[in-house]
Order: sequence, then C-alpha cells, then structure tokens
Amino acid sequence: MSSQASSRASSRGSLLSKSSVESARSGQSAGSTNSDNVRVIVRCRPLSEKEADQGEDEVVEVESGDTVRLELGALGASRTQKKFRFNAVMGPECSQTQFFETCGVKALLESALDGYAATVFAYGQTGSGKTYSMSGYEEQIAEDAYQGDAQSDGLIPRSMSYIFSRIRQLKSNVRLKASFCEIYNEQVYDLLNLTTASLPVRWKPGKGFFVQDLFVVECQTLSDIMEVVCEGHRNRRVGSHELNKDSSRSHSILTLNIETESSDPDDGHAVVKFGKIVFCDLAGSERLKDTKSDGITLTETGAINKSLFALSNVISALTTSATSGAASLSSASSSSPSSSGALTAHIPYRDSKLTKLLMDSLGGSSLTLMICCCSPAAAYADETLSTLQYAHRASKIRNRPTVHLDGKEQLISRLREEIKHLRVENAYLREQLATARPTLENSPSDSGHSTEHVIASFEREIERLKAENREIRTREFMADRNCQNAMIENERLTQKLEHLEEVFVHEPNPSGSRNEHEQLYTANLRLQQQVGHLKALLADSNHTSGADLEPLRSENAYLRDTIAQLRKREHSLLRELQQRPSRRPEARTIIEDAERKDSDRSFLFSGENSL
Repeated sequence: MSSQASSRASSRGSLLSKSSVESARSGQSAGSTNSDNVRVIVRCRPLSEKEADQGEDEVVEVESGDTVRLELGALGASRTQKKFRFNAVMGPECSQTQFFETCGVKALLESALDGYAATVFAYGQTGSGKTYSMSGYEEQIAEDAYQGDAQSDGLIPRSMSYIFSRIRQLKSNVRLKASFCEIYNEQVYDLLNLTTASLPVRWKPGKGFFVQDLFVVECQTLSDIMEVVCEGHRNRRVGSHELNKDSSRSHSILTLNIETESSDPDDGHAVVKFGKIVFCDLAGSERLKDTKSDGITLTETGAINKSLFALSNVISALTTSATSGAASLSSASSSSPSSSGALTAHIPYRDSKLTKLLMDSLGGSSLTLMICCCSPAAAYADETLSTLQYAHRASKIRNRPTVHLDGKEQLISRLREEIKHLRVENAYLREQLATARPTLENSPSDSGHSTEHVIASFEREIERLKAENREIRTREFMADRNCQNAMIENERLTQKLEHLEEVFVHEPNPSGSRNEHEQLYTANLRLQQQVGHLKALLADSNHTSGADLEPLRSENAYLRDTIAQLRKREHSLLRELQQRPSRRPEARTIIEDAERKDSDRSFLFSGENSL
C-alpha cells in the first residue's frame, strides 16, 4: 500500500516540479526563449517650406494610432488608396517629446540595462526626417556648448539622459562604454578617432561581426556621453543636393555598451550582464533624376543605394524564411518532429558592411525598433510607398532576444536554475510527506515500528522507484540498440547468402549442400521476422515495467542461438567451396570477406548482460 502511494507521490512530484520550473523560467528569462518581432514605428513629417510654396498636395494621412493611408494617382483623378498597419503611426503634429515617450525606445533602454542587446535604426528617403528623429538638429548638436535638454532633441540625446537617470535609481554597479562610426562609400571610419585609413570588419565566433580597432570611450557621466554624441555628429559626412541641403552621406552607428553588476535577491550571488543599445541613422535612399547628383555626390549616392539594396535583400530573405519556417513547423507538427528545422534559407548578410554590422539586429538575438520616416508630399508618393512596403516586410522579422552573460556566468546560471528545480521538487515531496503523516500516525502498526520509521521507509521506497525508473530507461536504450545491431547483422547475412546463392547457381552443389543452403536461407528469413517482432516489443516498452522485459530477453536469447547456428552452417558451406578447385578463387574471396566481417558480429551481444 505504501509502495503504491509513494509511486503516485513521486509521479505527481515530478510533474509539479517540471511545471513550476517552466513557469519560473518563463518569468525570469522570457527573452531567451520567446521570439520578438521587429517593432516598426512610422513618422510622417509636415510639408517643407519649399513643398508648401510649390503647392504640393498631402497624400499621407494618419487614420489611427497604428494605421496610415497613402493616396496614389494624379490630382483630380480617381486615386488608389493603400493602407498599412504598424505598431504605431505618428503624424506631423507629433513633437519630439511625444515621439520619445510613445515610440517604445524606453522599453529597449530598460532591456539594455537588464543585459539584452537592442537596436534603433531610422530608414526613409532622403529629406524625410531621419536624422531629426534620431538626433535633432545636427548643427545644434555639433556645437561645443551643447549638453542636451533641448526641445528639438531626438531619440539619442534623450536616451542618454534617460539611461543616466535610471542608473542613479538602480542599486547596481553600471559601467558604460561608447563608440561611434560611419559607413561611407562602403568603408568604415571611426568618428571619434579621425584617420585617413578605414577600419576592417571582422567576424568572431560568439561575438559576430565587429569593427576592429574601433575607439571605445568609457563614460562615467552624462557629459562624457554627450561629448561622444557631439564629436560623432561633428565629424560625420554631410552633403547637399537638390532634395536636401543637409543630406547625410553615410550610415552612422552609435553603440553604447552597458555592463551591469547586480545581486540575485534569492542567494545574493553577483551577476554581471552585458547589455548594448545601438542607434543607427541610415542615409536616405535617393533617385538620381531627383537629386541631380554628379561627381563625388554621384559616387556617394551609388554606395548608399547599394548598401540599402543589400539591406532590403536581407529583410526580404528573413521575411521569406519566417513565412516558410512557420509553414514547415505547421506541417512538421502533423508529420515528423525532426523536420521542423529542415528549411533553412540563406540570408545575404555578407553583401555589405551595413548588413554585417546589423546582423544581430535583424533575425538575431537583439530587440529591434525601426523608425520609418516618410514625406507627405504627392511628388514623393512612389518613394513613400516603397518605404512603407519596406517597413511592412521588416515588421515580419522575428528575433530571439537573449540576456548576454559571459561563459562562466551562463554555466553558473544553468546550475542555479537546476538547484531551484530540485528545491521545488524537494518542497513538494516534503509537502506530500506532511500530508501523509497524520494518516500514518492514526493507522495501526502491526510490526511495532514508530511513525518516523514508516516515513523513512516511505522515502526509501520513493528513491527505489526512481532508481528503478532510471534502470528501466537504461534497459530500453540497450534493447533498442541491440535491435538496431540485429537489423544490421541481418542485412549482412542476407548479402552473404546472395553471394552463396550465386555460386550454387553456376555449379551443381555436392550432396546435401543444396538443402543446407535452403535451410540457411529459411533461417535467415525467420531471423528477420524475429527482429521485426523484437522491434514491435521495443515500441511498447515505454509503458512497461521491469518485469515486461522478459519477452525481450527470450527473443534476444533466441536470436543469439539462431545466429550461432547460421554461423556454423555458413562456415561448413565455405569449407565445401574451398575443397572444389573450380570455385577456389571465388571461395577464397568469400572466406576473406567472412573473416573480415566476422569480427564485427560481436557487437550483437554487447547488451546481453544489460537485458
């Protein structure tokens, strides 16, 4: 009676501990197991003075907080309307403060402080307001006296202020390191350490693509990080053309590495997390017929469009991979579990320096926010449509955010999770023992043992059943391996019989040899049937106890005796072949092959003792 009760308690305890640990893991490190789509925010600027003077019609309208409508077609004619839905859509009336509060960058900054990697990048045609949304007025930021806190400040200065305000509130030790670079004409340059030479982009396992020899500044105060922002904007390449008198001619990448050391509230263990926030201000896509670029500006336009085209290819490949991956998972769930990861598409990250450095942000382990900037003017409706379609594809990309720890900390974290799992299981078993204690105390004891002895026996029974369960799993594994080995040996015997049959077909057999061959072939077929029967028994072994393994032992013994008889008959036939001069060369070949393969048959009985 106590044995059955302990078995039920052990089973229920195992189920409870698994569910408890899964729920704990989902609450503690959800970002490491769950996927997260790229978040896309659309921001439409107001008409410029030039566009207003030319009488440009507005074709972009914000219908709600997450839907934008675009009208296509000539003025006065019937226009085609296209609607797009994103995480958020903001119109021309949105101020810089409102944009910072509602775009979701605060959540990314909090994640970076918790050890995640995060990326914010702005995309759109030239003159659509990308740099203004990301930084503000560049001429104001580039001033020596600039310290932030201006109404026109964009996401970067406001994010720096927010991070330092959060650091003052946290009870953790935080270290910040910043770097600033640009990609100009498909070459990477350091904006904090101006040199004539470009910097190489390298690959390192566990780190991914990075810029080698990039100057990194440790920032202890808000003034330090603001100086990095000012210096980078001051050195960034800016040009002028027909559409934009202050056009960015390069992609700028500001990286802030955040090292946070905190103590675990459960045991006080110090944990160091390595977060990161990347701000990428992409150069605008341009059409030569509109910008009328020539000379150096023409070369810059070609390099910008080339890198943006490579980025578009990466986004398209990731979108296709996500769609086909979902379809493969749907079909795999109804067919085979091993086919769920069969489809893997090639993602062309290596086509440009930009896609290499954004590899972790698109389809990697980073949280990503895309700022999609567009113009409301009817003259740029085609470019706006292309931008919105670009952003719509990017919104389908799924990343898998992960907390970044060093290798030693990851191992410690896994061990601590296992300890928590064992503690939950131990607590449940103690709870079950406490529940069973009143029943045991009130029940009559025929043997005179005390209640403590009964409880100790109860615990030993639980441990015995656990050990028996592990032993049964080991036996099932060994029986399955022996079944596979028997199938392989059966295939080898079938091939050997085919060789022998060819020999007897070309020349009459001596007396009694033909019968021996037929008996050997019949025994081999019977062996094959027994292997199939053994495989069927193994399929049902997951629901059996140790006593149910007796049929497997009997079948294994029968297979051992049958193979031994086949071996004797085979050797007898080979000796007869050796005595016949006309078939000695062929017999010698068969004998050598048999002697070579005979050494491999011993593995058939490797699991004999385990069964």
